[in-house]
Amino acid sequence: MSKQQAPPTAPVRRLSARWLLALRRRLASALVIAPAILVSSYFGGPLYLLAAILITYLALREVYALVEHAGWQPRRLLGYPLALLLLAVLGGDRLVGFELFGEGRGAASQLLITAGIVVPLSFEIFRRSPGRQGATSAIATMSGCLYVAWLLGHFIPLRLIGPAEAGRGWVLYVLAATWAYDTAAYFTGSFLGRHRFLPRISPNKTWEGVAGGTVAVALVTVASGLPLTFWGWQALPLWHWHAIPLALGVAAAAQLGDLAESLIKRQAGAKDAGGLIPGHGGMLDRIDSLLFSVLVVYYYVTLVVVPAG
Repeated sequence: MSKQQAPPTAPVRRLSARWLLALRRRLASALVIAPAILVSSYFGGPLYLLAAILITYLALREVYALVEHAGWQPRRLLGYPLALLLLAVLGGDRLVGFELFGEGRGAASQLLITAGIVVPLSFEIFRRSPGRQGATSAIATMSGCLYVAWLLGHFIPLRLIGPAEAGRGWVLYVLAATWAYDTAAYFTGSFLGRHRFLPRISPNKTWEGVAGGTVAVALVTVASGLPLTFWGWQALPLWHWHAIPLALGVAAAAQLGDLAESLIKRQAGAKDAGGLIPGHGGMLDRIDSLLFSVLVVYYYVTLVVVPAG
């Protein structure tokens, strides 16, 4: 057999198998989550709120399962209603055309977070037979809500920015840029990765993957500012210097979000956060990067882009 006809070496076959497995995993995730998210983002309103509530519930349930796996006992019956209230104070009521908080929204959010700290601790204090880890369980209850509901809830005020076309455009940008980072970082790292990036948390991450993901975010950011309109999605006001800091911020946040979830899973002794997609992880595995990247986009838009006109 000639050299040209020689079968691929074992490392090449393993790399091809990993590539196909990763591609199948991302396609499976996209088919389960992406259509519902895109449709709800486009129409907004109650449908968007329903999607936010469902995703928050599934992800928070997985966080609490990880916490329980680590030996703590979060109070789910306190955590789920608190998460719902956090979504409301971030603008969930406005999505259904009802101003629950009015001008006192800022004070309501402060009160709600304060209550989220005080109520679980008070619950443990006055229990007839407090558990051995009562205080830590109370803290875990609140921490899980803040990690999932408060961070994910920023998709609500982001969707409410300006006219409907502007809000849906920013939401689409967060989704596209974050998914582009995750996908490009994985495949760049798989083929070109040589230098490890924080191996104590996630041993498979490489600096080459970080670079590839950052380039992908930059391309998505530039494309989002092009004067194109399709299916009701409009170009974003990302002219001149806006694209560079925003792209770098989103790339860094997406990587940080992924590492944060990796740290939680590692300390809980779990490979995946859940089994929403059999063999491919849970909801938290699908949105971990989004929890951080949406923060960068929302605060950049509200503090820099909108004031600049």
